[in-house]
Amino acid sequence: MSVFGVLVLNLLFLLAGSCVLWGAGAWATWGDWAWSSGVSYMSGLCAVSVLATLVPIYGGGLSAGTILALVAGVGLAGIVVGIVRRRPFPTSSAARTAPDLVTLALAGVTLLLLLLFFRVARIEPMTSWDAWGFWMTKAKAIYYFGGLDLSIFRQTWPSYPILVPALAAMNFRFMGAADTTALAVQWWLLGAGFVWASAGMLRRVAPARVTWLFLAIFVALPQFDQRLLERTADWPLDLFFGVAACALLVWILTRETWLVVVFCVSLSAALETKREGLLLAACLVVAGLVAADARRRSTWLAILGAAAIAYLPAIPWRLWWTSRHLPGDTPPGGLVHATFTNLGQAPKAFALVAELTFKYGFWLGTAPLALVAAIVCLRASNRRAAVFFLAAFGLTFVGWAWENWAFVSEGYPITSDPSVNPTNRTVASLVVLATVAAPVLVGQLLAQRARSEAPEPVPAPASP
Repeated sequence: MSVFGVLVLNLLFLLAGSCVLWGAGAWATWGDWAWSSGVSYMSGLCAVSVLATLVPIYGGGLSAGTILALVAGVGLAGIVVGIVRRRPFPTSSAARTAPDLVTLALAGVTLLLLLLFFRVARIEPMTSWDAWGFWMTKAKAIYYFGGLDLSIFRQTWPSYPILVPALAAMNFRFMGAADTTALAVQWWLLGAGFVWASAGMLRRVAPARVTWLFLAIFVALPQFDQRLLERTADWPLDLFFGVAACALLVWILTRETWLVVVFCVSLSAALETKREGLLLAACLVVAGLVAADARRRSTWLAILGAAAIAYLPAIPWRLWWTSRHLPGDTPPGGLVHATFTNLGQAPKAFALVAELTFKYGFWLGTAPLALVAAIVCLRASNRRAAVFFLAAFGLTFVGWAWENWAFVSEGYPITSDPSVNPTNRTVASLVVLATVAAPVLVGQLLAQRARSEAPEPVPAPASP
């Protein structure tokens, strides 16, 4: 019964997201909907979950009726926009070329691995200390009592956003009990949704074979296995960031307006998941402006406008914890003071981030492959994808190093020991970014090679 409740809730997320993307113009046929259903699911989950964080902030409870109202509100908003924009009612899809055997094999391997993880997710007990000692404690408080009980929410990290507790509480409501074991299915769905959403967006700009190759590698990562079912906020943050990065990258290349909507809602979810979401959002925005030619007014209006809208739901949470004089998570003296005071620790911090990002036993070879492909692509005529990836990767890399040396005075030693330093978790964002960018970059290299090897056309003989 618990797993069934999780599935019903997530079907509602899919329905809400499908309405939003129809209104935004992402799909007009049922075939397009099937390809974009992963994007629809992640968009609906992000939108409903972000709105759900506002309910306990203002003292409400996430009852079944409230959750259904949030889903209906998101879905109706998409339908209204679609009607105003005169979107056509979905029709049957035109005939499409069947995927080749290599693509089908890679997609099949990815699906098989995900199904094997699902078998585990149904019965995997919650063993992560952060999950049962922090995130699920807050989720149970929202589920049982409604609102935000200060006796619980003033404990460790009181300024952390509450999207994950709110999402878990909604699952508990549809389960009918606070079943943290079955809740692992929700985390599995996030992983599967990210894979399907990435495939749906990348099919516009990358070869299907290359896309599914990197997605299969992603699902086979040793750290994917370890983090997928933890029920903490780290993995959802990385996946929301990955969806936002993928949407922004594809928008830079295609300028399809609906991708800005996906970028906005997924970025908002990242901001509402952990405080590190603010750093990741800033890196994406700057990288997008650099790669997409910010001299064009439409570019900076789209990127900065979407980012500003994404940040709006985070304001009530900040007002809530600051108005109750709860401590923030900044080091003594403020961030600027800590940055320059501990600057001598910067080389050690950079070395740690590099070690954990490129450690083969954690992440296989995704990030190095993407970096090499991006550097080579800088010589291509269309460098936008390479510039975006290198800028986003570089800024995020520096950001995680900065977090290490700025917070070292707070008792966070610069070490690879995961029990006292979270960097082995935070660098997952770099690997997720590489996963969605690599198919585009490698695809560009393959296309360039094919053009160079194509025989020159033979000139027609001159007429007598």
